[in-house]
Amino acid sequence: MSPSDAFNKDYDVVELSKSVGRVSWGIVAPYPPGIPVFVPGMEITQEEKDFIKEVCEKGALVQGSIKKNKKTYVRVLKA
Repeated sequence: MSPSDAFNKDYDVVELSKSVGRVSWGIVAPYPPGIPVFVPGMEITQEEKDFIKEVCEKGALVQGSIKKNKKTYVRVLKA
């Protein structure tokens, strides 16, 4: 799926731990350096999820993620 097709669809907000196998709705990028790990239309893998989790645990800013009650959430396409 192209990034523009994904971005124009409806999304759910899910806990990062439940995102593997889902399709990313938006860009998720640790900052610095600001290089996207998730991009719209890509299927989220265990390795990518683990990387974002590790970055969050170290206290880095992750653009495109949502922090709430010490948990990290991401936007994925509706199932």
